[in-house]
Amino acid sequence: LAYVLFQSSSTVLFHHRRTGMLGLTSAVAAVANVALCFALVPVWSLAGAAVATTVTYGAWAVVVRRLADRHDDVPWVPGVAGRAVLVAGLGLTAGALMPTDGPWMVLRVLLTGIVAIQAVRAIRREMG
Repeated sequence: LAYVLFQSSSTVLFHHRRTGMLGLTSAVAAVANVALCFALVPVWSLAGAAVATTVTYGAWAVVVRRLADRHDDVPWVPGVAGRAVLVAGLGLTAGALMPTDGPWMVLRVLLTGIVAIQAVRAIRREMG
């Protein structure tokens, strides 16, 4: 979700030729990510790096969104965004709890396909 937020917002900045803002925010996000990794990896190992990256990428996306809002309004459809967050959260939780061997991997692939198909259908419905 942070990736979608970042991509839609960065497109606005590219359109308005404000790419310098992207360079600055990228550098700050990279430094923040490394700093958080130094703080969290000794405590949580690889999970610490994942948390650091998730937090900094999410914050970076929000900052870029705020910058883009100064130049253009990119409306979000609240119901669609809410459903996307709910489905993503459920999918991440299920993926974290499912085993990763044998038939479980087949089930993961099938569920991923089903979710992808449903996402495309939902997008088509919303776009008319």
